[in-house]
Amino acid sequence: MLSLLDNMFLISQVTLIPALFLLCFLILRKGFNGYQVFLTLPIVIFFIILNFFPFFARVNIVEILNENVLIIDDGGRFNKDELIRELKGLHFIASENSHPVGDRITIKIITDKKRKKIFLLKDSFKPGRYWLYDEDYRYSTKNNIGFINLKE
Repeated sequence: MLSLLDNMFLISQVTLIPALFLLCFLILRKGFNGYQVFLTLPIVIFFIILNFFPFFARVNIVEILNENVLIIDDGGRFNKDELIRELKGLHFIASENSHPVGDRITIKIITDKKRKKIFLLKDSFKPGRYWLYDEDYRYSTKNNIGFINLKE
């Protein structure tokens, strides 16, 4: 499901601006027609992905952590039990007008069946809060999928 959403995100990124220009041109020139609804499709897909992708990415990480975790490598920065607990309880937290700062903290999760690479960036506003990104998908390398609170 995430791969499909990620591919749709790429397609909608590529077609969004041309579709908007064409749609505006056609509406201004000829008025609104039924076939112009087709031109709104990239816009609709883009907003659907913006709303649903972070949720599905969080669910994916929680499902991986519910398997038998063999190795979780964070470079020794965090308490492993606290890190797993925070990642399992992953949910959306409003950003409070902050932004990510600092270097990436890469976390590798290896289970019986899967390998997952995620990374964290520190929050500029709250100490101990980290923005979570998933390296497997184009959308989630640029947009955070949630926040976690950890002590270093």
